[in-house]
Amino acid sequence: MRTKQALKNVLSSLILQVVTALSGILLPRFFIELYGSPVNGLVSSITQFISYMSLVEAGIGAAGAVALYKPLADKDDLSVSRIVTAANKFYIRSGMIFVALVAGLVLVYPFAVTEEINDAGFVRWMIVVLSVSGVVDYFFLGKYRVLLTADQRGYVISAAQIAGVVVTLVASIVLMEMEASALAVKSVTAVVYILRSLIVWVYVKKHYKNISFREEPNYGAFGQRWAALLHQVVWMVVNNTGVILMTLLLQGEALAEISVYSVYNMVAYALYSLMNSITSGLGSGFGEVMSKKETTVLRESFSNFEFLFFIIIFIAYTCMAVLFAPFISLYSQSFTDGVVYLRWELVSLFTMVGFVQCMRQPSLTLILAAGH
Repeated sequence: MRTKQALKNVLSSLILQVVTALSGILLPRFFIELYGSPVNGLVSSITQFISYMSLVEAGIGAAGAVALYKPLADKDDLSVSRIVTAANKFYIRSGMIFVALVAGLVLVYPFAVTEEINDAGFVRWMIVVLSVSGVVDYFFLGKYRVLLTADQRGYVISAAQIAGVVVTLVASIVLMEMEASALAVKSVTAVVYILRSLIVWVYVKKHYKNISFREEPNYGAFGQRWAALLHQVVWMVVNNTGVILMTLLLQGEALAEISVYSVYNMVAYALYSLMNSITSGLGSGFGEVMSKKETTVLRESFSNFEFLFFIIIFIAYTCMAVLFAPFISLYSQSFTDGVVYLRWELVSLFTMVGFVQCMRQPSLTLILAAGH
């Protein structure tokens, strides 16, 4: 049963990453051709600021999943209910802070990009549209995601995401072919996110009838959430600081440069996510093995997993090193706004950073599964 669930999680996660990667490659190309590099850079910049605001999640998801491994394995519905109730309370508090931060961004951010986009109303509405998914996550979806992830049913979330990505891709391309506004195109993502959250809600209500989100909350089960938050902070600094620094420091040319950066990051992140999907699907399985103290099984399964994963990433990043520059050259040849996209230094740096990040994934998976 454990192996079957892990296989479902890995396969669904892999399919999701492939679909997301294809969408992430196709949509920006249409977007840049129609709206230009500055608007594409604006979207990337706002997205990174909102990503930083997601730190208010404060490690709730990671800590909650770890806390749920044992009671789920023991089929202790009351303990599970108390933990998910606490997760719901934490998420609502975080959501209130998130909304306040978004409101602050709506007021201040337009002044940082006035030299390239002087339509403050357009910028403010773009911030609102791009933040909808975060609001839905905190006030509605978060608690269900924690439960499904801990119970090795992450494939349910992945299936909803796959459907959402496909619908978003098709609807966005249709709108761009009709030359709709950039706001209308990005609004599609927000609407689809709400719909796919409803799919997850229906699944949880059907398959977890014994689980209540109104029990006495067990806040003590989230003792590791501040450690998880520290890890999230470090991750944000390493992966999202570049765009924010460019927004603040490259006055007059920030959005065009961010657009270049986002194209490289799109490819690098797609490959990293594909590699990460292999590990993320196994985390809850390792967590269950640890909760049952099956040390021999853990050692053997992790050793085999680590060995195979290192072979996979070596092949993947060798291919990336060879193919990255030709891809960027082909991808950007139809852009007419004069921005130079092919830069060899970025090809080298993004490849090296991605490889080093992936090398840590097997150990990181085990650390997170243990709740350390």
